[in-house]
Amino acid sequence: MKTIYIIFLSLLLGVLNIDVSSAQCTPGDSISCPDPENNGQICPENLPPAAVNVLYSQDFTILIPLDYVLDSASGTSITLHHVKIVDVGNLPDGITWATNAEDSIYYPETYYCVNLEGTPSDTGAYPLKIAIDVYALVFGQPVFVGTVTDSTSLTMNVVGEIGINEFESRSLTIAGATPNPFYTQLDVVYYVRKPENVSFELFDILGNKIYSEEKLSKTGENHFVLDGFSFKQGLYFYSIHNSDSFYTGKVIKSE
Repeated sequence: MKTIYIIFLSLLLGVLNIDVSSAQCTPGDSISCPDPENNGQICPENLPPAAVNVLYSQDFTILIPLDYVLDSASGTSITLHHVKIVDVGNLPDGITWATNAEDSIYYPETYYCVNLEGTPSDTGAYPLKIAIDVYALVFGQPVFVGTVTDSTSLTMNVVGEIGINEFESRSLTIAGATPNPFYTQLDVVYYVRKPENVSFELFDILGNKIYSEEKLSKTGENHFVLDGFSFKQGLYFYSIHNSDSFYTGKVIKSE
């Protein structure tokens, strides 16, 4: 389960835009995007892939939490009044954001929607990075706490045109990565319909590639097994792809 800190940063992704005009989208609700632990939510959790030189448009719903954990070790938290986006980084070229939140201000426990649209020009995995101004509720008034800059747990993936056009062929499927969180060994399970080369890449939260592997995979079940003992604690993103399919996911390295 995601920590509140990671979820908080992820949920703020939707307000990231330079153009503060309202998005033409309709947010979900507690039925389509439930939040059983009351620590915020984003729906869907994984964005569908985009393709180079193909128009992309995707809506998603976000709900920010009422409380923000300042220190996970001590459990210190603050009650939020609102948050406001001041910057966004690592967006694919050609993609812009619009939100239905006026002035890019999000209030806790309220559903909002965002629209991601544009025509990307380069392939790659883009873990999105944001900077936000945080306002706490103090004696009934909003008080500026500080600016938080970090990467979110949401990644936008851009593949070649042929990859997106033939995505439904699903010659490659992913069963998942276990255990997650992991401490030493990470096992990523996938299936292919015929023998072929499959590539695996692992990125840190800044988008730096820290591991890659390609191997000829047999028909049926296959595994990428990583020795992650030396990896630093934190959030990582991975991608697996063959000639016509592209999948991504996220894993957490524990202490």
